[in-house]
Amino acid sequence: MPHRFFCTCLLLVLFSAGCELSFAGNFDLEEIPVKPSPREARFLDFKHSEKVLDFDVAKDGPQVAILLQDQTGGSKVVFWDLNLPEKRQEWVVPKGFTPRALAWHPAAKSLFLSGKQGAEYVIARVNQEDTAWNSKPIYKTPLEIRRLVPAPRPFVIETDFKGDEEISARAYRIFFGLKNQDGTYAVKSITEEGKREYQAIGSRKGFTTFKDSDEQPSRLEARSALPLAFHPAGHVLLWEDENKAFQHALYLRDHWEKTSKLSYPGISGGTLTPTPNGIGLIHWQHGTAGVTLITHHGNEKQRLATEYNFLSTPSSVPDGKGVIGLIQKDKAATLVYVPMQVPLADVANAWMFAEEPGDRDLFVKKGGLLRDLPDDQLYAMYESEAYQCGGYDQSTPTRPYFVTTDVFWELLAAAYEGVFIIKERQQAIPGFWDLINESDRYFRQNLPDSRW
Repeated sequence: MPHRFFCTCLLLVLFSAGCELSFAGNFDLEEIPVKPSPREARFLDFKHSEKVLDFDVAKDGPQVAILLQDQTGGSKVVFWDLNLPEKRQEWVVPKGFTPRALAWHPAAKSLFLSGKQGAEYVIARVNQEDTAWNSKPIYKTPLEIRRLVPAPRPFVIETDFKGDEEISARAYRIFFGLKNQDGTYAVKSITEEGKREYQAIGSRKGFTTFKDSDEQPSRLEARSALPLAFHPAGHVLLWEDENKAFQHALYLRDHWEKTSKLSYPGISGGTLTPTPNGIGLIHWQHGTAGVTLITHHGNEKQRLATEYNFLSTPSSVPDGKGVIGLIQKDKAATLVYVPMQVPLADVANAWMFAEEPGDRDLFVKKGGLLRDLPDDQLYAMYESEAYQCGGYDQSTPTRPYFVTTDVFWELLAAAYEGVFIIKERQQAIPGFWDLINESDRYFRQNLPDSRW
């Protein structure tokens, strides 16, 4: 089944997510078609001489990029398609670069690698051109880089106008941990081209101010911080502090607004990653079988894939119907794909609608629900969209609307009917009796013998 989006049925026109209703322009954000994952488990065995350093799953289907190191110290990236398990490709990492982390680009056929080159730590972008892969360094620093977490939602880097049409250039950001001189970490961010670096979470002295921006990107202070994962909507970053406690930072429009502790009973240590549909979190802990699916704000927990002991954080496939994790088999590493039952797995924006425990069940069983809104008149909803939002903002996730013009025709018909009735009562009926009375008087005076 293809990836789906649920919409809010309010009013035959589909509008993209946003505040202002429009037919084109800012709302034409490209959606990534997602290929389905297989229903059966898949396994990829490695040689005893091969060490898996990192792996990540592409955003458009169950294709895995695996970073391997051989016994000579050389590295390569192996590509494994779960739907074509026998067909594998690989790209040898250029000599002199020792990679340690890997991440897929959120929307393109490219990768990001971080590692060490000489005395510097480097982030490189690896692009596919025809059948070849080419790497290009985009960021260098003398400080150690740990983890790569690309943000799933683009931001506007430049806006121009072609006549009355607004044209926006968009880009993605990468977040990573940067080790300070005292051994602590800060969460840093750069664009996908390696520009406009700023500190998202860290010490007070590390924050950045851009001269061309009215708002400082962030003021979220922490003694030490490492990124974990992004919520699929892009406005929530999960991270861990110096005590390995889970935190979540919230992004509002043009800056990081606040961060708070994320605490669930019985959930500590390991890692937390959101499900692709945003409806829950997946908790992994070293030495514990399988993973825990957390939903309903921590009130519901379910153990899944318990037949496997994963050696590192497993990655969800983009349609949400399973995870890929590293296990040990016959004293060698094996990558395994495990199908899982996740509620509304193939609904990309399920998190927007499952607000209460009963919502998810209604969507699963009925495919939708009706919810009361605070406004009882259509114009109130329109005014809230037109004025309260302050204009459409691509960095803020909002529900798409499914709007039909039938409601507006109904309103027009009701207004016409109302005006017609009022005019009939106030003018037409009195005018009719004036005509009758005047006619009666005329005929009595001028034509008394007439039947009229």
